[in-house]
Amino acid sequence: MGLAPNGRVLHYVQPDGYAHAADLRTTGRSELKNRLVQAYFWSMGFATLRHVGTGDHLHVELSLR
Repeated sequence: MGLAPNGRVLHYVQPDGYAHAADLRTTGRSELKNRLVQAYFWSMGFATLRHVGTGDHLHVELSLR
């Protein structure tokens, strides 16, 4: 798209060699299943946010401390 990369975005590989975030598509699954997936990742200590940017998805990221 011609945009400059943003190194602070957790989807990109970070200086430690890992990406700290992922987007999981929610299309084709029931609302209940999507909420259960969100609760699962939250219970494992991940920060979760369901939003529509480029499509309905669940954003999952490691909490940075």
